[in-house]
Amino acid sequence: MIPYIGGKCQLAPWIISNFPENHLQMSYIEVFGGAGWILYKKEVARLEIYNDLNSNLVNLFTTIRDNYPAFSHQVEWSLHSREMFSQSIEFFKNHQVKFDIIEALNYAIMRVQSFSGKGKNSWAYIKSPTSKNSGTWAPFLKRLGLINARLKLVQIEHLNYAKLIEKYDTPNSLFYLDPPYVKAEHYYNNSEVFFTHEDHFNLSRILYDLQGKFCLSYYDEPMIRELYKDYRILTKTTTKSSCGVTKLSKRKVKPKARELLIMNY
Repeated sequence: MIPYIGGKCQLAPWIISNFPENHLQMSYIEVFGGAGWILYKKEVARLEIYNDLNSNLVNLFTTIRDNYPAFSHQVEWSLHSREMFSQSIEFFKNHQVKFDIIEALNYAIMRVQSFSGKGKNSWAYIKSPTSKNSGTWAPFLKRLGLINARLKLVQIEHLNYAKLIEKYDTPNSLFYLDPPYVKAEHYYNNSEVFFTHEDHFNLSRILYDLQGKFCLSYYDEPMIRELYKDYRILTKTTTKSSCGVTKLSKRKVKPKARELLIMNY
């Protein structure tokens, strides 16, 4: 729903097309919710849960769902501005989460207006008047009402993946999992989120005993192939959109990656 590292905006149709045929009659749980693109693009199921350990993400989506008029007013009067982006970066330095509208606004600016949703000192801008894109802030404004409508009936959780799976696991549950990828865990770690190399093994053990169904995303790594060798695995070649290419870049073409989709059905 927002630019975010590891977001599945482009891969969403492929992932959703491989959900079980009756997935709309199942409880749907996004364990590592992140940007929420799969939830945003899929049809509404009977029960849907979005989960993430990042308090700022949880606050942003909860605010859009529950305080939409006040939040949308703030967003509409905000600009695609390097100065506002820099102010939002400063806002979160040594900041304690308060779960309020101003915090949600600053987090939206920091993520949406940053390059590839990284939320760092990399303001996203366009130089060419012939570009097909219209920046990052204007598209976010256009879909904000749709995000609000989509989240109306969604339960938003803020739990560790192990606790969440234990809480919602039933024979009629479908879990979509998009954990930090192998060797990329550090991109997501902060004071709240700390996903380690060992967590990949722990997650595989939990999924082995799952009552429900799971659909799991990873990059193609030998370790992941070995952990899930007894499951159905699909592959798809994709472009690493977070790898920028400019006139000054040594690399002139964005690198490719092979995505795995691992299922127990």
